[in-house]
Amino acid sequence: MEQKVKFLKYIPEKEYKEAWDITAKYSDAAWFTHLSDWIDIERQWPVECYSFMVSINGVISGIIPLFLIRKKGFKYLRSAYKGWGGPAFIKDVSNDIRKQTYEHIDLIAKETKADWIEISLPLGISPVELIDNGFKIHEMKTSVINLQKDITEIYNNIDKKCRYEIRKSEKLGLNPIFRGAFSLDDIKKYHNIHLENYQRTNVPANPIWYFENLFKMKGNVVQFLFIEEEKEKVAAISIAMYKGHAIYLTGSSLDEALGKGLNHLLQWKVIQYLHGMGMKYYEMGEIEDSSEKAKTLGRFKESFGGELQTICNGIKVYKPLRYKIYCLLMKIKSWKK
Repeated sequence: MEQKVKFLKYIPEKEYKEAWDITAKYSDAAWFTHLSDWIDIERQWPVECYSFMVSINGVISGIIPLFLIRKKGFKYLRSAYKGWGGPAFIKDVSNDIRKQTYEHIDLIAKETKADWIEISLPLGISPVELIDNGFKIHEMKTSVINLQKDITEIYNNIDKKCRYEIRKSEKLGLNPIFRGAFSLDDIKKYHNIHLENYQRTNVPANPIWYFENLFKMKGNVVQFLFIEEEKEKVAAISIAMYKGHAIYLTGSSLDEALGKGLNHLLQWKVIQYLHGMGMKYYEMGEIEDSSEKAKTLGRFKESFGGELQTICNGIKVYKPLRYKIYCLLMKIKSWKK
């Protein structure tokens, strides 16, 4: 029987979003950044949304987050403005239909005159399908804590210096309190801490609407957690939880939290919290060495005893010369830092 395949552009309407999210639920390749609420958050950045669903004989069988980004005179498609994506099909979708989907992505690239396309895959997703469809793979490392181990074993795997920082607040007699965000007022406080931290480290901060919309995502997917000292929130973290897998999104602290071990304590409290929630893994995030700040953050992540695992970014270049020029400009920019 011939299968009728349609590619349906993403529409932020209730019925469409419900069908989209059901597909995400039943696709092994879908992560929380495939959810329609996340797509709606992405659409608020300076991008053009080309995300679409794959309909087979009237049944939604695949979702593909896709955005066109314009940067310094270049145009490229990406699976997410922030985060991870890639085609996510339900089981038993044929190789022929998968191939047709990638051909449709190529058609979008042609219509938008994109210079290249990037697809960043979530942890645990094989890049074989990308390779088969003309993508070159760049491998990166992310630190992952196995929460299925006994909590004592997890603690003992933490670096000795990190464990000292966790205990430091106890020695100082601070009596910190661990709690979550319950309202948008808490998100405003989170953003204030975020602004102070990012100003201190000279990194562009995220706008408040970004955190407010993460907080509003259905299913309590993204949570905001704090360490309070004398009833004042001094360190904060946001994490996402989906399909038994948690990931560290952003973390910040006030000046007064520095040197007290509170950032380390907050991460340990999060690990305990996720362990109690029955999460299987906690992904601390990508380990980079692009700058001193990135190296310092990488060491912080690794100090919690996670295993380094591979995540993949696929790139397919449509205009090689323009892509080479872009890469050269990015290298020059990094040299100037």
